[in-house]
Amino acid sequence: RGGLELLHTFIWDNMKNGQVLLALFQALWALSVFDERDKECTNIALDVIHERRVLEGVLFAMQTHDMSMSIQETGFDLLGRLAELMPPDTNELKDAVVLVANNIGEVEPKSKAFVFGLEALISVCQLSDDNKLEFAKAGRDCHASIRRVLKNESASLETRELACRLLWCVTSDRASVSALSSECPLTKDIIAAMQILPHRKSSAPMYECACGTLANLALHPPNHRKMIELGVLTILYEAIYLYEYSEEVQLASCTAIANLSATQHIRSVVCQGGVDALLLSMKSAPNNPDVQCEALRALHILCETSPPAFVSGLDCIIASFFRHSEIKYINQVTCSILAKLSSNEQCRKSMVMLSGTFDCLA
Repeated sequence: RGGLELLHTFIWDNMKNGQVLLALFQALWALSVFDERDKECTNIALDVIHERRVLEGVLFAMQTHDMSMSIQETGFDLLGRLAELMPPDTNELKDAVVLVANNIGEVEPKSKAFVFGLEALISVCQLSDDNKLEFAKAGRDCHASIRRVLKNESASLETRELACRLLWCVTSDRASVSALSSECPLTKDIIAAMQILPHRKSSAPMYECACGTLANLALHPPNHRKMIELGVLTILYEAIYLYEYSEEVQLASCTAIANLSATQHIRSVVCQGGVDALLLSMKSAPNNPDVQCEALRALHILCETSPPAFVSGLDCIIASFFRHSEIKYINQVTCSILAKLSSNEQCRKSMVMLSGTFDCLA
């Protein structure tokens, strides 16, 4: 307790001395790496950090020395660490979002400081929807550097993935999606980022984050028309075919297609290649119930728009029913798809030929 209180006092007493502050930041980081097995010690330290408003001092120091890359780097790293330990409703965390979003724009994208800044934003935004919205409302200038790095081929794959993971996190909140959609052409940036990625196994996590972000953006219906115009469907289909082995990419892509299919007038567009992609995804991850659920959700929306497109995939849909017979949603949506398709003569003939159809409906 005494050490942390002393460090807090020294931060305010040496606010103008960058070298001393850097040393104090490093000491505070070291003290924040608690042995969580010692719960009493950990709780005392967290109480001191919270009661003495240590975060407030750290943020003020970073704002005062916003041109010092050493202080920014250490400060970002420290904020990311403290965010994991502090209560989600800590007021200073909202201030941290705005400060980091502003300051990261002055940091070289290839630097370690930029990576720490992204990690800090992810840690803070994961804590609450309020923090996500704070980032979304930070303004076009605050988002610009993060959006630029997505399309920067000279930036490391790790940095681009973190930038995309941050956007995936933030867009999981509907209000934040609305705020971001009005501020910047995020879909265009995500597509551009995916188009320059090398198609190799190491790119799969980035593809997952990108498709996850697109899935979240597709939860906002006003985005649908623009997303279709930008060619997002082609990108999602490519993701399914290129990363057939990645269940994470399959899940994110199927979710995005399902969310886009919610708009009735674009379902016919989605059906042009979408049904085949969804069926391939189901075949690629037959034992993953999440992939099956999202693919079936999309197929259920689309089945009345283009029934003939389903003929070759009926066996795959029925197989999912039996493989995941314990999952009520899969049971219900499979039966509903078959019921809707039965009104089409071509589908009906194919269904009669499959022995599993009647077992499924029974």
